[in-house]
Amino acid sequence: MGIKIAFYISIPVTILAIFFLLIFPLIKKAKMRTNFLNVVGKKVTEIAEIKDYLLLNRVILPIDEIHNMHIDHILFGNKYIYLINDQYIEGSLPQAKENDKKWVQLQSLNKPEWIDNPILKNKRRVEKFTLLTRTEPDILVGIIVCNNDLSYNDFLITDSHQHFVKLNQVARLIDSFEMSKNVNNISNEDLKELVKQINKMNKYKPNDENKK
Repeated sequence: MGIKIAFYISIPVTILAIFFLLIFPLIKKAKMRTNFLNVVGKKVTEIAEIKDYLLLNRVILPIDEIHNMHIDHILFGNKYIYLINDQYIEGSLPQAKENDKKWVQLQSLNKPEWIDNPILKNKRRVEKFTLLTRTEPDILVGIIVCNNDLSYNDFLITDSHQHFVKLNQVARLIDSFEMSKNVNNISNEDLKELVKQINKMNKYKPNDENKK
């Protein structure tokens, strides 16, 4: 009798163990993928609050009558302005290079797929942002933030104002820029004026999502 009871008890315990070892990580990963914009936004907001930086999230700027430019987060530091875009990438990037138009992405079945190089896209964002806002390019830093579990080879980025980093590295990267000794602070008045200018151009309306 005792053996039977132990057997029946072991079944739900085994099922729970399988759930937490196999299924729960998959659920957690899927949740991270679908909410990655908010996860990065929460991290950038934390940086802004700690450092007392200005921050704009979900910015859509008109390039012309047809095309728009999307920027997930614009963080206004003391010395630099950071154009931050999020990209959740499954699997690994075995051969990523700065100037390749496409990157090879390997997912769980090792089936190669091609994705647009996010660094090149971010370079174009910085260039367009400079033209739209007449901001000096020297104080702009483009950052692509990817998921922590992404595996990729270390590759050289020759443009010191373009970066591809994992979520857990973004705060350290921003600190390294803000600690630059030979760069003057941006005046608060200029920053506030730029924020006001961007807000006027921003086509993103939070209420629009609620209407869908």
